[in-house]
Amino acid sequence: MKRALILGILVALAAASSANGGNGKVLVATFNSDVNPVTQRWLNDRIKEGAKYDALVIKLDTPGGLDDSMRKIVQAELAAKEPIVVYVAPNGARAASAGVWISQAADVLAMSPLSNIGSSTPISGNGANIGSDLRRKVVNDAAASLRNLAKAHGRNAKWADAAVRKA
Repeated sequence: MKRALILGILVALAAASSANGGNGKVLVATFNSDVNPVTQRWLNDRIKEGAKYDALVIKLDTPGGLDDSMRKIVQAELAAKEPIVVYVAPNGARAASAGVWISQAADVLAMSPLSNIGSSTPISGNGANIGSDLRRKVVNDAAASLRNLAKAHGRNAKWADAAVRKA
């Protein structure tokens, strides 16, 4: 898997270098917390800082977190001019819940051999299931969002849908 990450970074660097005569520098941001307004601002600041580099690598290990914070991170990733690589690491790391969206929004997604991604079914802020009528709407919206991110980056949209609907 390290080869996949290295290859992904090299591809991202090559694309950035040919586009703007880059400097060959990569910013690495380690995000190993839950997704909330404070960590969202921190990561979005790294994404903005990444504009000075040829690529940004987000080393990710998160149980997930708040939808609003996650969406702000995803929007920042999608608006970034430099390529963004998400690397789910170290071994034992996870990209769960909101971490799946952060991963799917990246230009390159790589994972250490003993990491995992998935389980993205929306729940309420207190960890409980959402009521049936509202739940259907929230799940359909979340599935459409994650499917579209997966499709836009050439990834498996059926898996993305299942990650939301079947956890």
